[in-house]
Amino acid sequence: MTKRGNLGQILRDLGRITGEEQEAALAYQKEHGGFFGEALIALEFLTAEELEFGLASQFDLPYVFPDPDAIDRDVAYLVSPEWALTNMALPISRTEETLVVVVDSPLKDGVREELGARTGLEVEFAIASPDRIRRLVRELFSVPAGESGATQVVNVEVFLARVFDDGEPSFGLSIRGRIAVGWWGTERVVLAAGWARALRDRLTSARDLHEVSEEEWADGLVLEGREVPVRVRVLGSGREREVLFSLPEAEAGEDLPEPPASFRRDLRILVERGSPRFGVRIDGGDPEALLAALPRLALGRQARSVHLSPNPEGEGLRMGLPESPEELETLKDFRFDVLTLYPDEAPERWIRQLAPIRSACFVHMAGSELREAFVDAGVRWEIEIHEEDGEWSWRLFPINPTH
Repeated sequence: MTKRGNLGQILRDLGRITGEEQEAALAYQKEHGGFFGEALIALEFLTAEELEFGLASQFDLPYVFPDPDAIDRDVAYLVSPEWALTNMALPISRTEETLVVVVDSPLKDGVREELGARTGLEVEFAIASPDRIRRLVRELFSVPAGESGATQVVNVEVFLARVFDDGEPSFGLSIRGRIAVGWWGTERVVLAAGWARALRDRLTSARDLHEVSEEEWADGLVLEGREVPVRVRVLGSGREREVLFSLPEAEAGEDLPEPPASFRRDLRILVERGSPRFGVRIDGGDPEALLAALPRLALGRQARSVHLSPNPEGEGLRMGLPESPEELETLKDFRFDVLTLYPDEAPERWIRQLAPIRSACFVHMAGSELREAFVDAGVRWEIEIHEEDGEWSWRLFPINPTH
Protein backbone atom coordinates (compact mmCIF):
# COMPACT_ATOMS: atom_id res chain seq x y z
CA MET A 1 0.00 0.00 0.00
CA THR A 2 1.55 3.27 -1.14
CA LYS A 3 1.49 6.26 1.17
CA ARG A 4 1.63 9.54 -0.75
CA GLY A 5 2.73 11.79 2.09
CA ASN A 6 1.53 13.83 5.03
CA LEU A 7 -2.25 13.85 5.53
CA GLY A 8 -2.28 17.49 6.55
CA GLN A 9 -0.41 18.55 3.42
CA ILE A 10 -2.71 16.44 1.22
CA LEU A 11 -5.79 18.03 2.79
CA ARG A 12 -4.27 21.47 2.26
CA ASP A 13 -3.51 20.65 -1.38
CA LEU A 14 -7.11 19.51 -1.81
CA GLY A 15 -8.32 22.80 -0.33
CA ARG A 16 -10.01 21.01 2.58
CA ILE A 17 -8.13 22.81 5.39
CA THR A 18 -5.95 25.87 5.81
CA GLY A 19 -2.46 26.04 7.28
CA GLU A 20 -3.86 27.69 10.43
CA GLU A 21 -6.39 24.88 10.84
CA GLN A 22 -3.63 22.29 10.40
CA GLU A 23 -1.57 23.92 13.17
CA ALA A 24 -4.60 24.16 15.48
CA ALA A 25 -5.37 20.46 14.92
CA LEU A 26 -1.75 19.47 15.67
CA ALA A 27 -1.91 21.45 18.93
CA TYR A 28 -5.23 19.79 19.82
CA GLN A 29 -3.76 16.35 19.06
CA LYS A 30 -0.73 17.06 21.26
CA GLU A 31 -2.97 18.06 24.16
CA HIS A 32 -5.71 15.44 23.85
CA GLY A 33 -3.99 12.54 22.08
CA GLY A 34 -5.58 10.45 19.34
CA PHE A 35 -5.14 10.79 15.60
CA PHE A 36 -4.65 13.96 13.58
CA GLY A 37 -7.85 13.30 11.63
CA GLU A 38 -9.84 12.93 14.85
CA ALA A 39 -8.54 16.32 15.96
CA LEU A 40 -9.73 17.89 12.69
CA ILE A 41 -13.21 16.49 13.22
CA ALA A 42 -13.31 17.48 16.91
CA LEU A 43 -12.46 21.06 15.93
CA GLU A 44 -15.12 20.90 13.17
CA PHE A 45 -12.60 21.72 10.45
CA LEU A 46 -13.65 18.58 8.53
CA THR A 47 -16.59 16.23 8.30
CA ALA A 48 -16.01 12.50 8.71
CA GLU A 49 -16.56 11.95 4.98
CA GLU A 50 -14.05 14.67 4.05
CA LEU A 51 -11.49 13.00 6.29
CA GLU A 52 -12.11 9.60 4.68
CA PHE A 53 -11.67 11.18 1.25
CA GLY A 54 -8.34 12.64 2.40
CA LEU A 55 -7.17 9.28 3.77
CA ALA A 56 -8.09 7.61 0.49
CA SER A 57 -5.98 10.20 -1.35
CA GLN A 58 -3.09 9.77 1.09
CA PHE A 59 -2.92 6.03 0.52
CA ASP A 60 -3.84 6.17 -3.17
CA LEU A 61 -7.05 4.14 -2.61
CA PRO A 62 -10.45 4.54 -4.30
CA TYR A 63 -13.12 6.37 -2.32
CA VAL A 64 -16.36 4.54 -3.09
CA PHE A 65 -20.12 4.88 -2.63
CA PRO A 66 -21.17 1.20 -2.61
CA ASP A 67 -24.63 0.29 -3.89
CA PRO A 68 -26.09 -2.69 -1.96
CA ASP A 69 -27.63 -4.07 -5.16
CA ALA A 70 -24.22 -4.17 -6.86
CA ILE A 71 -22.47 -6.06 -4.06
CA ASP A 72 -21.85 -9.79 -4.33
CA ARG A 73 -23.80 -11.10 -1.33
CA ASP A 74 -21.87 -14.37 -1.25
CA VAL A 75 -18.71 -12.31 -0.82
CA ALA A 76 -20.25 -10.05 1.85
CA TYR A 77 -21.41 -13.13 3.77
CA LEU A 78 -17.79 -14.23 4.21
CA VAL A 79 -18.04 -12.22 7.44
CA SER A 80 -20.71 -11.85 10.09
CA PRO A 81 -22.53 -8.54 10.64
CA GLU A 82 -20.95 -8.24 14.08
CA TRP A 83 -17.48 -8.68 12.56
CA ALA A 84 -18.30 -6.06 9.90
CA LEU A 85 -19.54 -3.52 12.46
CA THR A 86 -16.68 -4.23 14.87
CA ASN A 87 -13.99 -3.81 12.20
CA MET A 88 -15.93 -1.30 10.07
CA ALA A 89 -15.00 -3.40 7.05
CA LEU A 90 -17.01 -5.43 4.52
CA PRO A 91 -15.97 -7.57 1.51
CA ILE A 92 -17.83 -6.37 -1.58
CA SER A 93 -16.35 -8.21 -4.60
CA ARG A 94 -13.74 -10.75 -5.66
CA THR A 95 -11.84 -12.07 -8.64
CA GLU A 96 -9.82 -15.25 -8.92
CA GLU A 97 -6.92 -13.57 -7.15
CA THR A 98 -8.28 -10.52 -5.35
CA LEU A 99 -10.79 -9.71 -2.61
CA VAL A 100 -11.99 -6.08 -2.48
CA VAL A 101 -12.91 -4.90 1.01
CA VAL A 102 -14.48 -1.55 1.80
CA VAL A 103 -13.10 -0.03 5.02
CA ASP A 104 -13.39 3.28 6.83
CA SER A 105 -9.61 3.63 7.23
CA PRO A 106 -6.60 2.30 5.32
CA LEU A 107 -4.90 1.48 8.64
CA LYS A 108 -6.54 -1.94 8.89
CA ASP A 109 -3.63 -4.37 8.69
CA GLY A 110 -5.43 -6.84 10.96
CA VAL A 111 -8.40 -6.95 8.58
CA ARG A 112 -6.10 -7.47 5.60
CA GLU A 113 -4.22 -10.30 7.31
CA GLU A 114 -7.33 -12.06 8.64
CA LEU A 115 -9.27 -12.04 5.37
CA GLY A 116 -6.18 -12.87 3.35
CA ALA A 117 -5.49 -15.92 5.52
CA ARG A 118 -9.16 -16.96 5.46
CA THR A 119 -9.63 -16.74 1.67
CA GLY A 120 -6.14 -17.16 0.27
CA LEU A 121 -6.71 -14.02 -1.82
CA GLU A 122 -4.86 -10.74 -2.04
CA VAL A 123 -6.91 -8.16 -0.15
CA GLU A 124 -7.39 -4.72 -1.70
CA PHE A 125 -9.01 -1.85 0.18
CA ALA A 126 -11.50 0.78 -0.93
CA ILE A 127 -12.52 3.63 1.38
CA ALA A 128 -16.06 4.57 2.39
CA SER A 129 -17.46 6.55 5.30
CA PRO A 130 -18.47 4.65 8.47
CA ASP A 131 -22.11 5.65 7.93
CA ARG A 132 -22.12 4.12 4.43
CA ILE A 133 -20.58 0.89 5.72
CA ARG A 134 -23.17 0.67 8.49
CA ARG A 135 -25.96 1.18 5.94
CA LEU A 136 -24.49 -1.59 3.79
CA VAL A 137 -24.47 -3.98 6.73
CA ARG A 138 -28.09 -3.15 7.51
CA GLU A 139 -29.18 -3.61 3.89
CA LEU A 140 -27.31 -6.89 3.39
CA PHE A 141 -27.92 -8.61 6.71
CA SER A 142 -31.33 -7.35 7.88
CA VAL A 143 -33.21 -9.15 5.08
CA PRO A 144 -32.21 -12.67 3.96
CA ALA A 145 -30.71 -12.90 0.47
CA GLY A 146 -33.29 -13.32 -2.25
CA GLU A 147 -36.17 -12.22 -0.03
CA SER A 148 -37.82 -8.93 -0.93
CA GLY A 149 -40.44 -7.29 1.26
CA ALA A 150 -43.55 -7.70 -0.89
CA THR A 151 -42.91 -11.45 -1.44
CA GLN A 152 -43.21 -12.18 2.28
CA VAL A 153 -46.62 -13.37 3.41
CA VAL A 154 -47.32 -12.55 7.06
CA ASN A 155 -50.38 -12.39 9.26
CA VAL A 156 -51.76 -9.15 10.67
CA GLU A 157 -50.16 -9.71 14.08
CA VAL A 158 -46.66 -10.01 12.60
CA PHE A 159 -47.26 -7.04 10.30
CA LEU A 160 -48.30 -4.76 13.17
CA ALA A 161 -45.46 -6.00 15.38
CA ARG A 162 -42.91 -5.09 12.71
CA VAL A 163 -44.45 -1.65 12.23
CA PHE A 164 -44.35 -0.86 15.94
CA ASP A 165 -40.88 -2.37 16.40
CA ASP A 166 -39.50 -0.07 13.69
CA GLY A 167 -41.17 2.94 15.32
CA GLU A 168 -42.72 4.26 12.11
CA PRO A 169 -45.17 7.14 12.63
CA SER A 170 -47.51 5.81 9.92
CA PHE A 171 -48.25 2.67 7.95
CA GLY A 172 -50.85 1.55 5.47
CA LEU A 173 -52.64 -1.02 3.33
CA SER A 174 -53.03 -1.20 -0.41
CA ILE A 175 -56.24 -3.20 -0.87
CA ARG A 176 -57.02 -4.82 -4.21
CA GLY A 177 -59.98 -7.12 -3.81
CA ARG A 178 -59.05 -9.95 -1.45
CA ILE A 179 -55.35 -9.08 -1.55
CA ALA A 180 -53.79 -6.50 0.77
CA VAL A 181 -50.19 -5.32 0.78
CA GLY A 182 -49.07 -3.84 4.07
CA TRP A 183 -46.38 -1.17 4.03
CA TRP A 184 -44.35 1.00 6.38
CA GLY A 185 -41.30 3.06 5.47
CA THR A 186 -39.76 1.21 2.51
CA GLU A 187 -40.97 -2.23 3.68
CA ARG A 188 -43.69 -4.23 1.88
CA VAL A 189 -45.42 -7.47 2.89
CA VAL A 190 -48.43 -9.39 1.63
CA LEU A 191 -51.03 -10.03 4.35
CA ALA A 192 -52.16 -13.62 4.79
CA ALA A 193 -55.73 -14.77 4.05
CA GLY A 194 -58.20 -13.57 6.67
CA TRP A 195 -56.47 -10.25 7.10
CA ALA A 196 -59.69 -8.19 6.89
CA ARG A 197 -61.34 -10.03 9.77
CA ALA A 198 -58.14 -10.04 11.85
CA LEU A 199 -57.73 -6.29 11.43
CA ARG A 200 -61.40 -5.62 12.13
CA ASP A 201 -61.06 -7.53 15.41
CA ARG A 202 -58.15 -5.29 16.41
CA LEU A 203 -59.88 -1.99 15.62
CA THR A 204 -61.85 -0.50 18.50
CA SER A 205 -64.58 0.54 16.07
CA ALA A 206 -64.69 -2.99 14.56
CA ARG A 207 -64.96 -1.41 11.09
CA ASP A 208 -64.57 -3.56 7.98
CA LEU A 209 -62.15 -1.68 5.73
CA HIS A 210 -63.87 -3.12 2.66
CA GLU A 211 -67.16 -1.46 3.58
CA VAL A 212 -66.47 1.82 5.41
CA SER A 213 -67.85 4.94 3.75
CA GLU A 214 -65.98 7.52 5.85
CA GLU A 215 -62.82 9.08 4.47
CA GLU A 216 -61.25 9.78 7.87
CA TRP A 217 -61.88 8.95 11.51
CA ALA A 218 -60.22 8.47 14.92
CA ASP A 219 -59.92 4.87 16.07
CA GLY A 220 -57.98 2.59 18.37
CA LEU A 221 -55.77 -0.38 17.55
CA VAL A 222 -55.35 -3.20 20.06
CA LEU A 223 -51.82 -4.56 20.17
CA GLU A 224 -50.38 -6.85 22.84
CA GLY A 225 -53.28 -6.23 25.18
CA ARG A 226 -53.26 -2.44 25.02
CA GLU A 227 -55.04 0.10 22.85
CA VAL A 228 -53.07 2.58 20.75
CA PRO A 229 -54.92 5.59 19.29
CA VAL A 230 -54.69 5.93 15.50
CA ARG A 231 -56.04 8.24 12.81
CA VAL A 232 -57.39 6.39 9.77
CA ARG A 233 -57.69 7.88 6.26
CA VAL A 234 -59.09 6.09 3.21
CA LEU A 235 -58.68 6.79 -0.51
CA GLY A 236 -60.73 4.99 -3.14
CA SER A 237 -63.91 2.96 -2.80
CA GLY A 238 -65.26 -0.55 -3.02
CA ARG A 239 -62.60 -3.26 -3.02
CA GLU A 240 -59.76 -1.06 -4.28
CA ARG A 241 -58.58 1.24 -1.54
CA GLU A 242 -55.56 2.83 0.07
CA VAL A 243 -55.71 3.02 3.85
CA LEU A 244 -53.32 5.15 5.93
CA PHE A 245 -52.93 4.70 9.70
CA SER A 246 -51.21 7.57 11.55
CA LEU A 247 -49.94 7.06 15.09
CA PRO A 248 -49.72 9.82 17.69
CA GLU A 249 -46.34 11.51 17.98
CA ALA A 250 -45.98 10.27 21.56
CA GLU A 251 -47.98 7.91 23.71
CA ALA A 252 -49.77 9.28 26.73
CA GLY A 253 -47.41 9.38 29.71
CA GLU A 254 -44.36 8.49 27.61
CA ASP A 255 -41.45 10.78 28.47
CA LEU A 256 -38.50 8.65 27.39
CA PRO A 257 -36.47 9.49 24.28
CA GLU A 258 -36.83 7.28 21.21
CA PRO A 259 -33.64 5.97 19.59
CA PRO A 260 -33.20 6.60 15.86
CA ALA A 261 -34.09 3.81 13.42
CA SER A 262 -30.44 3.27 12.43
CA PHE A 263 -29.48 2.61 16.06
CA ARG A 264 -32.37 0.17 16.51
CA ARG A 265 -31.48 -1.77 13.36
CA ASP A 266 -27.79 -2.07 14.24
CA LEU A 267 -28.58 -3.21 17.78
CA ARG A 268 -31.19 -5.70 16.58
CA ILE A 269 -28.69 -7.27 14.18
CA LEU A 270 -26.21 -7.81 17.01
CA VAL A 271 -28.83 -9.21 19.40
CA GLU A 272 -30.38 -11.53 16.82
CA ARG A 273 -26.99 -12.92 15.73
CA GLY A 274 -25.91 -13.85 19.25
CA SER A 275 -26.24 -12.95 22.91
CA PRO A 276 -23.77 -10.11 23.36
CA ARG A 277 -23.13 -8.07 26.48
CA PHE A 278 -23.38 -4.30 26.29
CA GLY A 279 -22.07 -1.63 28.62
CA VAL A 280 -24.57 1.25 28.68
CA ARG A 281 -23.53 4.80 29.59
CA ILE A 282 -26.40 7.25 30.03
CA ASP A 283 -25.88 10.98 30.49
CA GLY A 284 -29.21 12.72 30.99
CA GLY A 285 -32.72 12.09 32.24
CA ASP A 286 -33.31 9.18 34.61
CA PRO A 287 -30.55 6.67 33.73
CA GLU A 288 -32.16 3.71 35.44
CA ALA A 289 -35.61 4.29 33.93
CA LEU A 290 -34.04 4.61 30.49
CA LEU A 291 -31.93 1.46 30.96
CA ALA A 292 -34.98 -0.54 32.07
CA ALA A 293 -36.95 0.69 29.03
CA LEU A 294 -34.08 0.20 26.56
CA PRO A 295 -35.17 -3.30 25.34
CA ARG A 296 -38.65 -1.98 24.49
CA LEU A 297 -37.39 1.27 22.99
CA ALA A 298 -34.66 -0.30 20.87
CA LEU A 299 -35.86 -3.85 20.16
CA GLY A 300 -39.64 -3.46 20.23
CA ARG A 301 -42.51 -4.16 22.55
CA GLN A 302 -42.30 -7.90 21.94
CA ALA A 303 -38.86 -8.18 23.55
CA ARG A 304 -39.07 -10.23 26.76
CA SER A 305 -36.94 -8.50 29.33
CA VAL A 306 -36.36 -8.23 33.06
CA HIS A 307 -34.65 -5.40 34.94
CA LEU A 308 -32.49 -6.10 38.01
CA SER A 309 -31.73 -3.27 40.38
CA PRO A 310 -31.23 -2.47 44.09
CA ASN A 311 -34.47 -0.49 43.74
CA PRO A 312 -36.98 -2.68 41.84
CA GLU A 313 -39.78 -0.09 41.88
CA GLY A 314 -41.00 1.13 38.49
CA GLU A 315 -42.74 0.09 35.30
CA GLY A 316 -42.18 -3.25 33.60
CA LEU A 317 -40.90 -6.51 35.02
CA ARG A 318 -38.36 -5.66 37.72
CA MET A 319 -36.54 -7.67 40.35
CA GLY A 320 -34.27 -6.77 43.22
CA LEU A 321 -30.63 -7.74 42.92
CA PRO A 322 -29.99 -11.12 44.56
CA GLU A 323 -27.69 -11.27 47.56
CA SER A 324 -24.80 -12.48 45.42
CA PRO A 325 -24.02 -12.45 41.67
CA GLU A 326 -23.88 -16.24 41.65
CA GLU A 327 -27.67 -16.34 42.12
CA LEU A 328 -28.18 -14.77 38.68
CA GLU A 329 -27.95 -18.24 37.16
CA THR A 330 -31.49 -18.95 38.40
CA LEU A 331 -32.75 -16.67 35.58
CA LYS A 332 -31.37 -18.78 32.74
CA ASP A 333 -34.39 -21.13 32.59
CA PHE A 334 -36.72 -18.21 31.81
CA ARG A 335 -34.82 -17.53 28.55
CA PHE A 336 -35.43 -13.79 28.48
CA ASP A 337 -34.50 -11.96 25.28
CA VAL A 338 -32.77 -9.24 27.30
CA LEU A 339 -31.64 -8.73 30.86
CA THR A 340 -30.90 -5.19 32.07
CA LEU A 341 -28.70 -4.81 35.12
CA TYR A 342 -28.22 -1.70 37.26
CA PRO A 343 -25.70 -2.79 39.93
CA ASP A 344 -24.84 -0.39 42.73
CA GLU A 345 -21.21 -1.53 42.89
CA ALA A 346 -18.62 -3.81 41.24
CA PRO A 347 -20.54 -4.27 37.95
CA GLU A 348 -17.76 -6.42 36.48
CA ARG A 349 -18.36 -9.01 39.22
CA TRP A 350 -22.01 -9.27 38.21
CA ILE A 351 -21.15 -9.41 34.50
CA ARG A 352 -18.93 -12.46 35.00
CA GLN A 353 -21.94 -14.36 36.36
CA LEU A 354 -24.02 -13.68 33.24
CA ALA A 355 -22.30 -16.34 31.09
CA PRO A 356 -24.87 -19.11 31.72
CA ILE A 357 -27.76 -16.78 30.82
CA ARG A 358 -28.52 -17.09 27.11
CA SER A 359 -29.82 -13.55 26.82
CA ALA A 360 -28.51 -10.23 25.60
CA CYS A 361 -27.45 -8.20 28.64
CA PHE A 362 -27.43 -4.42 29.04
CA VAL A 363 -25.32 -3.43 32.06
CA HIS A 364 -25.14 0.12 33.38
CA MET A 365 -21.66 1.64 33.06
CA ALA A 366 -21.43 4.54 35.50
CA GLY A 367 -18.42 6.11 33.76
CA SER A 368 -15.94 5.66 30.94
CA GLU A 369 -13.23 4.79 33.46
CA LEU A 370 -14.94 1.40 33.87
CA ARG A 371 -14.34 0.36 30.23
CA GLU A 372 -11.28 -1.73 31.00
CA ALA A 373 -13.07 -3.62 33.78
CA PHE A 374 -16.04 -4.25 31.46
CA VAL A 375 -13.75 -5.57 28.70
CA ASP A 376 -11.99 -7.85 31.18
CA ALA A 377 -15.41 -9.19 32.22
CA GLY A 378 -16.34 -10.05 28.61
CA VAL A 379 -18.26 -6.98 27.40
CA ARG A 380 -17.49 -6.18 23.75
CA TRP A 381 -19.97 -3.41 22.88
CA GLU A 382 -20.82 -0.04 24.34
CA ILE A 383 -24.00 2.01 24.08
CA GLU A 384 -23.72 5.72 24.78
CA ILE A 385 -26.90 7.75 25.30
CA HIS A 386 -26.35 11.47 25.80
CA GLU A 387 -28.69 14.41 26.32
CA GLU A 388 -27.74 18.03 25.76
CA ASP A 389 -30.18 20.95 25.63
CA GLY A 390 -33.10 18.57 25.19
CA GLU A 391 -31.49 16.76 22.23
CA TRP A 392 -30.57 13.08 22.56
CA SER A 393 -27.77 11.25 20.77
CA TRP A 394 -27.37 7.46 20.57
CA ARG A 395 -24.12 5.64 19.75
CA LEU A 396 -23.31 1.95 19.43
CA PHE A 397 -19.67 0.95 18.99
CA PRO A 398 -17.14 -1.77 19.89
CA ILE A 399 -15.89 -1.10 23.38
CA ASN A 400 -12.28 -0.06 23.77
CA PRO A 401 -10.58 0.67 27.11
CA THR A 402 -8.69 3.56 25.51
CA HIS A 403 -11.62 4.88 23.39
